[in-house]
Amino acid sequence: KFASDTEFDVSKDELEFALMKFALEKGCPILGLCRGSQMLNVLRGGTLLGDIESEVGHEIVHLLDGSDPAYDSHRHEIRVAPGSPLAAWFADDLGSA
Repeated sequence: KFASDTEFDVSKDELEFALMKFALEKGCPILGLCRGSQMLNVLRGGTLLGDIESEVGHEIVHLLDGSDPAYDSHRHEIRVAPGSPLAAWFADDLGSA
């Protein structure tokens, strides 16, 4: 499945971009993971990985069909580098800092 084969969720994109722009204008920090980091990168003038599943080379499912009931709640695990600020912030959930 390629990004060009998928549907675009324009209203979701517009809402998330508007929220990110508002947060940036107010000086609020944004932590973007996966889709969020791609969107923040594009918002700030960067480029988008068009087919992340083939370009990154992981066996992680990033895209679900828009008709899938889990489309908007789909999540996947991430790796958090030990000793990183993220590991410290979420130490209770990760079991260590």
